[in-house]
Amino acid sequence: MTAHARQMDMIGGDLRECGTTIGGRALDSAFAQAALLCPSEVFSAETAIADAAAGRAGAVPRGVQISARSKQLGLVIESYRRVDALAKDGLERLTNLGLTALGTGLPLLAVGAAGWVMTNPAAALLLAFGVKQVGSKGIQDYLFNHPEHLDTLTRCAPWLLQGSAMGPGGMWASITRYLTGGRWPTDDYETLVGGLVNAGQNGGIFEDTGGFKVSPSDHVKGQMDPPRSVEGLIEMDGFVQGQCDKVEGDEAAIAITKLEGTPPKYIVTIPGTQAWGPVRTNNPVDLSSNVGLMAGNQVELQRQVAAAMKEAGIEPGDPVMLNGHSQGGICAAALASDPKFRQAYNVQSVVTAGSPIARFEIPPNIDVLALEHDSDAVPKLEGRENPDRKNWITVKSDVRGRMYYGEENKLMESHLSDGYQGTGRMVDQRLMGPNPDPSIEEWRQHNDKFLSGKGEQKVYKVTKS
Repeated sequence: MTAHARQMDMIGGDLRECGTTIGGRALDSAFAQAALLCPSEVFSAETAIADAAAGRAGAVPRGVQISARSKQLGLVIESYRRVDALAKDGLERLTNLGLTALGTGLPLLAVGAAGWVMTNPAAALLLAFGVKQVGSKGIQDYLFNHPEHLDTLTRCAPWLLQGSAMGPGGMWASITRYLTGGRWPTDDYETLVGGLVNAGQNGGIFEDTGGFKVSPSDHVKGQMDPPRSVEGLIEMDGFVQGQCDKVEGDEAAIAITKLEGTPPKYIVTIPGTQAWGPVRTNNPVDLSSNVGLMAGNQVELQRQVAAAMKEAGIEPGDPVMLNGHSQGGICAAALASDPKFRQAYNVQSVVTAGSPIARFEIPPNIDVLALEHDSDAVPKLEGRENPDRKNWITVKSDVRGRMYYGEENKLMESHLSDGYQGTGRMVDQRLMGPNPDPSIEEWRQHNDKFLSGKGEQKVYKVTKS
């Protein structure tokens, strides 16, 4: 229906243009000269031209009519979308409540299982032997080879956790509500994660404390030319990830590529998670930022990216592409969703790899290219598919059979930026083949200004002030 409405609008515009051209013929000087010799014939011709251009069945009225119908169809499409979105949201919330209710029974199930183990030692030993034989690697291999079960696990886990925390019959609900700052129980994803953050902060974790500063890095490891492809953008993610100055991950790095032109264009590359501890250290690109971003909070990493952009001299009208892998992509989507940030910077494009960004309200005038691996759990964490719209392209890739490292930890390896670089290469190949993908081709046309021309790159480090 959307394509039909777009085609109708184009036809209406063409008809109006034709009608205007036809009507203009009536003003041709040849008619004025001919009117002296054959006035009746000229009058008939002028009447026919006027009728063809603006008459009841003329090109201009028909064009206006068709364009109006295309607008009406657009309103109908928008109504369908809103109804579908409301129905989808309602079903999702109902499912979340159902999973929470199911989770309240898990503590009883655990107690029952413990009792069974205590009364059946032989069976318990057999079960323990089976678990040992399978091991964590076996479980990860199974989930890697069956991504549909990984989908189910990531979709259900948060709500089952919420139900378990409330206890059988909700007997611990008051305690849970207190620990989560009144956020649990909830049927909203961001509120659920926010409650988890609040509960963690009661124990001294997930605290997004400040006290950072941005400055140009004086010892960059290596150098990269400006990206010229999707593969190059993901390679830039890996480059930034490798700029951490200390082995312990005490410094974060943000790369900004400035492309020549008037105005200049910028690619801002934000790093993925560099510190996995739940307690804030000297690096804000950590687990605390991860959960804070997923809860919809403003985090220190966002402020430091904005500070690096200011340090780089990016002006409000300069076109900006935000690029990142994993947490870097989450931060890019969060910044693009922030009205205040968009007032300060002209964000035109967001590119992510392995990032859960479906719940961010990125405006439809910003291009989004999201790469996701079927066996990568990280982009599934928000429990929702990315929006399906003209300016938001999600490329999903099955990486089974094309691993990039060893066989020890396939599930984690499918999340690494090196693997996503290969997926970026496949996207580029779709553009170079005899039948390029139309949506990716259109994305490339919109974003060619970021992937062409001369440029220079600077790395900015984020350190404790």
